[in-house]
Amino acid sequence: MSSPRSIAVFSGGSAVNAFVSVLQGFTDDMSYIMPVSDDGGSTSEIIKVLGGPGIGDLRSRVVRLAETSSFESKAVRDLLSYRLPCDDPSSDRRSSAKAEWLDILEGSHPLWDGISHPYRETIRTFLAHFQHELVKSSTRRPPFNFEGGSIGNFFLTGSRLFFDNLDAAVFQFMRIMRVPPRTEVVPVLETNRGSVMIAAALRDGTTIFGQCEISHPGNTGGSIELSQTKSLDACSDAGHDSSASSPAESDFSAHSPPSRTCSQNLFFNKGSCQTLCSPIRRIYYVNREHQEIFPDMNPLISSQLSRKRTIVYGCGSLYTSILPCLVVPGVGRLLADPGPRQLAPPYPIRCHLSRVKILMLNGSYDRETSCYTALDFIFAITDALNYSCIVDDRRSRARRTSVPDIQGYINPFDRDKEGKPVGLEWWVDDHHSLEPQSMTPPDRRSTPTQNENAAYPIRHATPPADEMDILTSTMGRTYLGSPYQPGAFMTHMLYPEDGSIPVEVDRIEALGIRCVRVKKPMVSTSIPHTPGFYDPEELSEVLDHLIV
Repeated sequence: MSSPRSIAVFSGGSAVNAFVSVLQGFTDDMSYIMPVSDDGGSTSEIIKVLGGPGIGDLRSRVVRLAETSSFESKAVRDLLSYRLPCDDPSSDRRSSAKAEWLDILEGSHPLWDGISHPYRETIRTFLAHFQHELVKSSTRRPPFNFEGGSIGNFFLTGSRLFFDNLDAAVFQFMRIMRVPPRTEVVPVLETNRGSVMIAAALRDGTTIFGQCEISHPGNTGGSIELSQTKSLDACSDAGHDSSASSPAESDFSAHSPPSRTCSQNLFFNKGSCQTLCSPIRRIYYVNREHQEIFPDMNPLISSQLSRKRTIVYGCGSLYTSILPCLVVPGVGRLLADPGPRQLAPPYPIRCHLSRVKILMLNGSYDRETSCYTALDFIFAITDALNYSCIVDDRRSRARRTSVPDIQGYINPFDRDKEGKPVGLEWWVDDHHSLEPQSMTPPDRRSTPTQNENAAYPIRHATPPADEMDILTSTMGRTYLGSPYQPGAFMTHMLYPEDGSIPVEVDRIEALGIRCVRVKKPMVSTSIPHTPGFYDPEELSEVLDHLIV
């Protein structure tokens, strides 16, 4: 009998991968809601040549969920998790990565051993379509660089272009990998061919564009020694228990020669990245002109969240993995409680609420969260979800009226280097994007002269900061606290016993959020425990009391 429990997880690719087996152990009624803003690794090469959203995190999660009980299913997993080698720059011969790709495409590579003919031809169809699209683009785009390329990314991209639908491509990939039928991997945005970019507004007025530049900027002009780094999906992310990943489960195959080098940002180590010059104020989506836009939420998200009783905000990169999912208009409304919720002390760990919302706090700092406390994580998530609610509400009101009375939300806490408020006046157009216009408001009493039936945008001033709820962290950083307080979006926060991020238990529980400490393992095992990482067994025991 299937478990009555149900879980929706917001996460990126790396950090939560280590705990997929723990979560799947409770139920197969799972939804993994993933961002599509990844522009690093081999995904960046696909975006540069063929366009489309970043599919690296989607592929990573599906590979981790793959069924491997039979010899054939394991062979399929090994094939679609394989990375092509990086070339020796001193060699004059033809690219070894491209030569190996052609061997795979032709079906002569040893990775096909153990895969039956029908299965093989199904996979090769989408790989061949990927190659076909590369040939079509060769006359108008730069040549494709196969170095370090993921075969799974090639398959998923070929499938996306074949169906002209990202959701259909993910569905096909999950069926090929034999993911449990009640488990879903869902891209957060309704997108297909268009590329997706996020930007980070820092508190000193600086703006950084692109997930890679925000999270792990690399030297695009040089090369990185493979022997000194880890692959994209095996990298040591905050909260990622690397001990849970065996070499067989890593997306970087042992077939790749360790002595070769790769250009761009295919391989990296977040721990070696320099911290940001200023904390991040907020994350938002931008178009090619670097103007803020509001992309549409994937319709599948609404149906998934409406019936999932447990929500998990996964550990990992807060601003580049979690918040890009939460800031999307509509997500905040789906996650917020309809009214205030009171928990009576001492907040029993076994929850009897209709829905449980759990934050898995990182156990260590990364480039994006230097000097943060637990309250900063909670308030940043609350801020993003409130932003989602405000934009969704104003966009909905604009759709219901012939004369929109909506101004795109200007965050009152954004400041330039002199401490002055920053932000343009924005208008919502028919495509739900925000375009900068004149700072002078149009006359509400005037009548459009060009088209009597055209939507006439009317500007409304942003409410002053003293009329809004403001959340202030221990370090004095301010966040948006309305229309919902943190307790509407979270019921519990888990944190590792030996984590390095301070946890203000009293202040957090005063918000109605129960703090639950996950103990480090009591006895030594064959795999040494890394401080700040969740132990899978201890985490499983805690979650067993919470998941409904």
